Amino acid sequence: MSFVRLLLSSFLLTFAAWASAQCTVPTLTTQTQIDNFAATYPGCTTVNGTLEVKGYGNNITDLSGLAQITNVTGDLIVQGVNANDLTGLDNVTQIGGNLGVYYNPNLSDLTGLDNLATISGYLAVASNVGMADLEGMTSLTSLGELFVIENPALTVLHGLSGISSLTGGAYISKNTLLSSLSGLQNLASVGTYFGLEGNGSLTSLNYLNNLTSIGTDLFIDSMVSLTNISNLSGLTSIGGSIYLEKNTVLGSLNGLQGLTQLQGSLYIDQNAALTNLSGLNNIARINGSLYVNENGSLTSFTGLEALETVVEDIFITDLAVLSDISNLAALDSLGGSLYIDSNAQLASLSGLENLAEIPGELFIDANPLLINLNGLLGLETVGSYLYIANNSTLSSLGGLSLLNSIGTNFYLINNDQLPSMTGVNNVDFTSLGIILIQDNAILSQCEIENVCTHIGTGSTADTYILDNAAGCNSISQVESACVAANFLPVEWLSFTASPRAEGVELEWATATEINNQGFDIQRSADGYSWQSINFVEGNGNSEEVNVYRYTDRQALAGKSFYRLRQVDLNGAFSYSNVLTIDQTNEAPIAEFFPNPTRDFLQLNIRDNEEAKGTITDHTGRVVWEGSFAGHAQVDLSQQPVGIYFLNLEVQGQNLSERIIRN
Repeated sequence: MSFVRLLLSSFLLTFAAWASAQCTVPTLTTQTQIDNFAATYPGCTTVNGTLEVKGYGNNITDLSGLAQITNVTGDLIVQGVNANDLTGLDNVTQIGGNLGVYYNPNLSDLTGLDNLATISGYLAVASNVGMADLEGMTSLTSLGELFVIENPALTVLHGLSGISSLTGGAYISKNTLLSSLSGLQNLASVGTYFGLEGNGSLTSLNYLNNLTSIGTDLFIDSMVSLTNISNLSGLTSIGGSIYLEKNTVLGSLNGLQGLTQLQGSLYIDQNAALTNLSGLNNIARINGSLYVNENGSLTSFTGLEALETVVEDIFITDLAVLSDISNLAALDSLGGSLYIDSNAQLASLSGLENLAEIPGELFIDANPLLINLNGLLGLETVGSYLYIANNSTLSSLGGLSLLNSIGTNFYLINNDQLPSMTGVNNVDFTSLGIILIQDNAILSQCEIENVCTHIGTGSTADTYILDNAAGCNSISQVESACVAANFLPVEWLSFTASPRAEGVELEWATATEINNQGFDIQRSADGYSWQSINFVEGNGNSEEVNVYRYTDRQALAGKSFYRLRQVDLNGAFSYSNVLTIDQTNEAPIAEFFPNPTRDFLQLNIRDNEEAKGTITDHTGRVVWEGSFAGHAQVDLSQQPVGIYFLNLEVQGQNLSERIIRN
């Protein structure tokens, strides 16, 4: 038993000694607390958790009372003290969390941290107005992250030479006098990001020659004196994106030749002195986007000769003197959109010939010297919309001759020298959403076959053709041109469906017909599944107005849908627009008859509701305008034979119909 008691006694003494060597310390805010530390925490060498020394409002000038501390398991924060150095922390060898040195006006370096070997978290040195160097951490070999921010007197980073890798990132920002990265000469890898921002005196990235790997992103931003990045020549791997932004005198990207691909994006933005992209010569793949914007001296894309794939988008925007993108000739795969916008000197898209597909948007806007789109001669598919606007010298769409598919919308706007839509002949316009052709000053030829086919279907609710030259100034003008070019077998005037006691009366009229075999009348209960209910013979070839009628005497109860399938003599066909009718006892909100008419058109409004309306001719001239309640009679007897357009506003609804004066 005596042996057991002896063993237990020894254990208790050891435990007591171990326990007394550790302590939890509240924030130290006075010089007295620091001076009395040994008496307050006798034998304490390890601070459990965070140790904060904050001297705001108090004059802390000496940290020597903390000399017994060797280890801090959490963070060590020194903030707002007036000490000239960190003597007193000489015996600290390890910090389990972060080391923060903030707002200490008298510190000129980090003397006093001579034995510190490990910082598991970050080292942050910020807003120390007298800090000129990081000297003093001669034993530091292990560090998580590094932040050096807004130390206005800092000129070098001596004291970090023992660091060869960071598990996290590094961010060095707004140190006005920092002129050298001496201290980082042994840094080989950074676990996450590496950022340099707003260090106005740094002219080069000297002492980064050994850096080979950055885990995520590289930021070089607002470095107004930085002329080159050649010291990054050892860099072979970046796991994220490169951001090169607002470096006003950066003239070259030489130093990035070791990179063959980027896992993220490449942003080159507002680097005023950059004339080309040499230095990126070996990058073949960008897994994000390529963004080249507002680099005022960039004349070409020299340096991107190896680029084959961009997985997301390409932005070529606001490049005032860019005249040549031919160095993109190897590019054959794009996963997103292409934006070519506001490039004042760009006259050619040569370099994009190997792009067969743009899965996103193709946006070509405000390139005043762009004459044609011949650099897109290989393009077959645009997955989203095609937008061509404000290119004041564009005279041809011929470079789009292989384009056969546009996913959503087509916009052709304000291209002053474009005379014809020839070039988009293979695009299926019937499958598009919005079609907007507007403000093209000399555009007079829009009657390409696929546009004519689209207009021939009658489904033009989202098609807008206006303010172009005569011949392409309205849908009706293009339709007339299509007929003249023999692209439309039938020029539709109207197609209506009206409920009658005996069923649904369908009436349609054509202005001209070419090789028209006839009309397959189709009905549907849901607008998806269609049934042929009759066939009406056409008039073959005719240049006169022809009116056809058919009454569906087995009309469906409730809502139903009707369309016409127009069939040529050679078997080709196209569809009219779809009409919806609800077979209830309620009369239609408005009726107008007869149509065609030789003289008077009768307008009837259900329940004597108030209405107002206009009738215009094909040029837009108003031939009648009025407001009425219930009924009105319009005299068209003095108007020329032709097509007119009735527009009525009733109960907040807008109704429109073509009227034929014969």
